[in-house]
Amino acid sequence: MSWKYLLKFLLYRLKKDFSRAENLIMPFFEERVSAPRQPPGNEPEASRESPHPFPAQTVIIDPKGPHEEGQGWIREERKEVVGKRSPYLPPVIDLTPSQEIGRLMKRLVTGFSRRKKRYCQEALLLDFKSSLRSSLSYGGKIFRLCWKGRKPKPRQVLLILDTSGSMMPSAALMLLFLYALKEEFIDLEVFGFGTQLDYLTPYLDLPFEDLLEKLRHMPQWNFGRTELCPPLEQLRTQYAHLLTPRTVAILFTDCLFFEGASAFPPLRELGKKIKRLYIFNPHPAAKDLKWPYYHQTLNDFARAVNRLVLVPTPEDMVMGLRQALR
Repeated sequence: MSWKYLLKFLLYRLKKDFSRAENLIMPFFEERVSAPRQPPGNEPEASRESPHPFPAQTVIIDPKGPHEEGQGWIREERKEVVGKRSPYLPPVIDLTPSQEIGRLMKRLVTGFSRRKKRYCQEALLLDFKSSLRSSLSYGGKIFRLCWKGRKPKPRQVLLILDTSGSMMPSAALMLLFLYALKEEFIDLEVFGFGTQLDYLTPYLDLPFEDLLEKLRHMPQWNFGRTELCPPLEQLRTQYAHLLTPRTVAILFTDCLFFEGASAFPPLRELGKKIKRLYIFNPHPAAKDLKWPYYHQTLNDFARAVNRLVLVPTPEDMVMGLRQALR
């Protein structure tokens, strides 16, 4: 063998070894055994399933310029497919506790209390009718003046419902809460969100059965993912007239947001523009001590709002409202 052919052989082997180390081509002695082909329609069930939960793929090309041989790169990555899953509705919604929940929510929002508070006379108005009525027991002489205070102004309630797919196990409780507020408050604004906002207030005048039918066809109902920052930004820009110092906002969600801790600053900014901000969390794991990371997230959200109430069941909701009113 001449030195010329020996040198070519060595260069060839070095090139193959280098290519194998860089994983650019298949190894020499790797045998690929292909499975026998099946007739159409007779594939095994395991082969019909997608190997990845999100089968969609996207091709990203290096933005430096057009892809040519030896320049740039092409990378395939899987992208999560999100969207409306189904127009699911719970088969049974028990509206029995709605009356008590609505009554407690009205006391929580308007600030009513059973305790009597003393006011100085300069801060109140003289009640002539009550003063004359009380003077009848003294022969018509007015010995005791009666004063009346100004009634608290009804506040606007802003209900923001998390209608993503993770909330569907608690959809019956969420719709019960919506029904309670719908029957109790006149000045009520309702939104639903998954990654964007759905304005639901125009459908509140409908009967509850028709309202449910409208809800199930909303784009964000049973949505595949939950994001809080885009809906809050949309609320701040498109519905800024609803964010007033007399507004009380209620966020009904399980706090399983895609952003994680980055959702805290928008919540704080929302709380600064309105009177109060509450979070009602119906997730069953909210009271399970086996989820320490989830409980840490809930503690962080509790510091960003006025109060966070855990409501896995209607009974827990009633008890949580009573504790909030103390």
